[in-house]
Amino acid sequence: MAWTEMELDALRRAYAAGTTRVSYDGKSVDYGSAADLLGRIQLLYVTLFP
Repeated sequence: MAWTEMELDALRRAYAAGTTRVSYDGKSVDYGSAADLLGRIQLLYVTLFP
């Protein structure tokens, strides 16, 4: 899957807002915890900016 900076931005906004529900491009994803969301943020970051 090719992730985008738009997805990363949406994840970071949700984390900063203290929520685990992320919406972008007409889709929504619920993460189980803030730790799960942070893990996804880290994965996208290292993938997009190696």
